[in-house]
Amino acid sequence: MTAGVQGQLYGMSGSRSVTAWLNREGATLCWRDEAGQILASAPLEACEFSDAPGGAAAFVTLPDGQRFETREGSALLALGGGAAGFRRSWLSRLEGHGGAVLLAVLVTALLLYAGIRFAVPAIAAEVAEAVQPSVAQGMDRAVLRGLDEGVLAPSRLAPADRERVEALLAPLIPGAPSHVQPALAFRDGGEVVGANAFALPGGQIVVTDAIVELLPDAELQAVLAHELSHGAARHSLRRGLQFSGLAVLWSWVTGDLGALLTLLPVTLLELSYARDFEFEADAQAVERLVTIGRDPEALARALGRLSPEGSVARSSGYLSTHPPTVERLEALAAAVKRVRGRDENF
Repeated sequence: MTAGVQGQLYGMSGSRSVTAWLNREGATLCWRDEAGQILASAPLEACEFSDAPGGAAAFVTLPDGQRFETREGSALLALGGGAAGFRRSWLSRLEGHGGAVLLAVLVTALLLYAGIRFAVPAIAAEVAEAVQPSVAQGMDRAVLRGLDEGVLAPSRLAPADRERVEALLAPLIPGAPSHVQPALAFRDGGEVVGANAFALPGGQIVVTDAIVELLPDAELQAVLAHELSHGAARHSLRRGLQFSGLAVLWSWVTGDLGALLTLLPVTLLELSYARDFEFEADAQAVERLVTIGRDPEALARALGRLSPEGSVARSSGYLSTHPPTVERLEALAAAVKRVRGRDENF
């Protein structure tokens, strides 16, 4: 077998190549096949060398346009040392510079932070606003159908109880955006979902039997105001879009789209957005309750009743999808104080 730097020699046109071994013979480079026959030759001074960072291929470009590529980058660069046309790629030069590597890491970290903190939420919000109401409502039907197949069961509530809950929602609807479909879907959540309520992408609100039976009317209405605020701000739709955007961004940085571990950091990052949405919905719920003359502190009482530390002994899954109760109560108290202070000034 011929000794030398092994690689692929490409012709002046097309993608066909032949395996070749490169040797330096004085001031001349020679490419030979396995039998030792010369495939090409060129003056060293007339060839252009370039390497690439990492394990990428290094190459030599011949004067006639042929190109020789090899994975033996170090051997190729050693062979081409001293040639007038010898050059290293800018990326390869930076790779060997400690300061440049540190700067690249810092810039990457800043870009990642900017993408997570600003770009992804902004893009998700824009896309969510562009989604037609009919499309979002179609998502509601699909999501609810999926939940009915594996998680939820038909409601056991009496018609009178359903009408009572619908009457609590009705005064909250005026002023809601036109894209919201504030319809209620009553379901039995069983032990898995428990006492819960949540808004779907199109604004439909799923209410479980347990939360209707558990909360007094004022507190239940406050929860409905909270979920209606989610729908008005398209939080569910934005969360889905943000999760997808974060997955793409994280995979771009890590270079591994299919890694299972990618889901962990993406999920943790997405949870921070979910917390922001909950605080935003709480504040808007306070506004809605004050607007219709209801007690804005009812939501805080509902959270206390639903929390593990509260006096309720029955199963409640509501807070499993929400931030810690203490933080929300503090934020709610601030929102109530702000709204009441504003009203007193008018």
